[in-house]
Amino acid sequence: MADDAGDKNYPNTKEAAQKTIENGALAEKKAEAEPMDTDASTAGSQSQGEEETAETPKCYCGQPRSLGCVELLCGTCLAWFHSECVSVNIGKSLPFMTCYQFCCKKCSPTESESFIRRQATFSQMCQQAIANLILQSANEDGQTSFSKEMTKETDIFACSLEDGTDSYYTLVNQQKAEVQKGKLLLTAMYSFQNRKRGTRVPAHGYPLEHPYNKDGYRYILAESDPHAPNRQAFDDSVEWAGKPIPGYLYRMFLGSQVLLSMHDRAPQLKLSDDRLTVTGEKGYSMIRASHGVVSGQWFYEVTIDEMQEPTATRIGWSQSLGNLQAPCGYDKFSYSWRSRKGTRFHQSHGYHYCDGGYGEGDVLGFFVSLPVPADREKWLPQTFKDRPLVKFKSHLYFEEKDCVSEAEKNLKPAKGSKMIMYKNGQSIGVAFEDVHEGTYYPAVSLYKAATVTVNFGPDFKFPPSDQENFRPMSEAANQAMVDYALADILFHIDNEGKLPEF
Repeated sequence: MADDAGDKNYPNTKEAAQKTIENGALAEKKAEAEPMDTDASTAGSQSQGEEETAETPKCYCGQPRSLGCVELLCGTCLAWFHSECVSVNIGKSLPFMTCYQFCCKKCSPTESESFIRRQATFSQMCQQAIANLILQSANEDGQTSFSKEMTKETDIFACSLEDGTDSYYTLVNQQKAEVQKGKLLLTAMYSFQNRKRGTRVPAHGYPLEHPYNKDGYRYILAESDPHAPNRQAFDDSVEWAGKPIPGYLYRMFLGSQVLLSMHDRAPQLKLSDDRLTVTGEKGYSMIRASHGVVSGQWFYEVTIDEMQEPTATRIGWSQSLGNLQAPCGYDKFSYSWRSRKGTRFHQSHGYHYCDGGYGEGDVLGFFVSLPVPADREKWLPQTFKDRPLVKFKSHLYFEEKDCVSEAEKNLKPAKGSKMIMYKNGQSIGVAFEDVHEGTYYPAVSLYKAATVTVNFGPDFKFPPSDQENFRPMSEAANQAMVDYALADILFHIDNEGKLPEF
């Protein structure tokens, strides 16, 4: 469309160019005078015959867009918000800016707005400048000509030359009131034929391309901390351009659901799109859940989908330092129950647990009871705010070095703790007692092409009838949000006045 506008259909005279701008301004004023659903109009321009299905979300005040004023587009609900209606500090801004990420109160899980300013690209700066000039010219003299060469991005800009000297530019899309996702805001996605697609992010929010925990390092996905001090000052600072980002400005990303982890697994394991089913490959390797528990009584289930000879499984609980390229129960950090002969494993030592083990079609239950740690410092999780941030595929991660030997020396038994396994609703008995203190994650290790599906609750096929006060692992997601919020607050309190100012 843009190539046709630039090469064939775009007028070759100054008067015609001015007329095109005026027509766009008239269409814009008409759109302002006649309220309409901008999403429906955009869809209608793309596919005739589609009917309006939903009302376009509006600002908190309920008023329509105000062209010429600073407005923010929520990246989730695609509603426009007037700058004076939002409470978050956006600093100095201009109308039609696109170099930001904004989430409104309605879409935020914390019911608080978030605003992150991005570095504007050259095309974004040109696009913003021309959009403001077109609006200004529509209200004044209608002059929209320029004497400089601006850009070669023909998908955004249309240009005509007069006498080979002056250049006249305008936006291909003249309907500024119809700017929606994929047009003005998300400029990086406007040209699929000339540019590669950005990093894909699935429904659960974790990047599909990510670093794995391996070689003695763990990587924790980070997100911007809206409560960090000096956040806006850092975004506006020029002196910190190109320098490492302070870790305290970010926090650990916490998913809203307990699922199998994307990154905390052996790379050869095949994970389903819903992150609840996993298939093994070759030798034993392990995957952990996205959330762990440090105290309380917790339960989850595993269904054995496929496990033909000679495949096998070892399933149980593991701390974050458990070896992923080994079966669960291989080291001091994990405990497991093996399918063959029903053997229980810890630190590579097998002990008789039940006769016959388990097989394809069985539903297994895994219960753990952990007392509150004696050391108060272990009540809350690590914030990782003092760790370095590394960038991978447009996302930031905290980098944590594993000190396995030191951690092994500091392991202490949690008196009164126990792990119980279940097979099709029947308790097999206590498998382990007085396990080491720490945060335990549901863990599955597979040998060859075995396939299992986990169920973190809250609805189980065979809930443990002999346990009254257990919690499903699905509740660990909300518990983690509370724990990490408290940990972040304590970090900011402990470091008040010690953090750099910008």
